[in-house]
Amino acid sequence: ILYPAQAKREGQQGQVIVGVLVRKNGDIGEVRVVQGSGYALLDEAAVRGMRTASFQPARIEGQNVDAWFKAPVNFRLGS
Repeated sequence: ILYPAQAKREGQQGQVIVGVLVRKNGDIGEVRVVQGSGYALLDEAAVRGMRTASFQPARIEGQNVDAWFKAPVNFRLGS
């Protein structure tokens, strides 16, 4: 997930908790901010990055199923 250049210049840091719906065929369904960082640039970058990620679908009793999960996305400068 790319750290927005403007956010770097402005010293913005934080964690975004993103909810992601992974469809049973492995496609990304919905992506939403569950808990924001306090900075729109970071929140938007986290959502954008998750939309382009790839995931394995969840399985129940050997069958692929749609499933939501939450993922933390950390933006930290200088470490």
